[in-house]
Amino acid sequence: MRRAMTSTSRPRVRATATAVLLAGALGLSSAPAQAAPSRGFDVDLGAAAASAERLAGGSVLDDGAGGAGTLRTARGAAVTARTVDGVPALRLAQVCRTALQSCPRALVEVAGSEDVDPGRSDFSLTAQVHLEPWHTSDGANVVQKGWNWGGAGQYKLQVDGRAGKPSCVVVGTGTTKTYRAVARESVADGTWHELGCRRTGDRLEVLVDGEVQRSTAIPARLSISNDSVVRIGAKGLGGLDVDQFPGHIGRVSVHVGA
Repeated sequence: MRRAMTSTSRPRVRATATAVLLAGALGLSSAPAQAAPSRGFDVDLGAAAASAERLAGGSVLDDGAGGAGTLRTARGAAVTARTVDGVPALRLAQVCRTALQSCPRALVEVAGSEDVDPGRSDFSLTAQVHLEPWHTSDGANVVQKGWNWGGAGQYKLQVDGRAGKPSCVVVGTGTTKTYRAVARESVADGTWHELGCRRTGDRLEVLVDGEVQRSTAIPARLSISNDSVVRIGAKGLGGLDVDQFPGHIGRVSVHVGA
């Protein structure tokens, strides 16, 4: 049975060391898979936002436990910090129903995350989110590294579609083929949920509150390696549509390897 996240169930934030890039991880390589050291990050955006002196473009958000990121904004985004059902939370932008090109935009770039690349190794993304039924949109990115075009490769956790169902997405470096696992149930119900995106070998899984909602097969040799930073809350600030996440975000983590 799925459970909603509460303040008492919030895992403790911890910092993990960032390791070097996987050497030579390019596309669908035929070389044997190499074991990667565990690396990644945990950042409590709610705690970081609550302690920040200001919430404006360029502000550094530090949760006091080793997790940090830089806030980026555009077009008058009103970034807010508040406690929602006992959980400190960051809200990057309000729901925008006007022309997409005029909507406020904001995201967090995670410090030192350029090398959090899995190559062909297992990885997991998790994020605490709080989304009301009227907060859903055609595109709402929670965590993203890389792009689905130009052969860069990508991993992404999102809540796309008016139904509010989370999904886990990967695109291999050097390819344009997208693999997606979409959850069965909506999380746009006004309660906290922990979303998960996990690769294990040739399986890609999307999780809600620790339960695997759906999985899909991916090539065992699919590799993801790019020089992008991990972005939280949107895929960028420019362009017509940035897939802005309009709900509240708490703790976010990305971990690669054993």
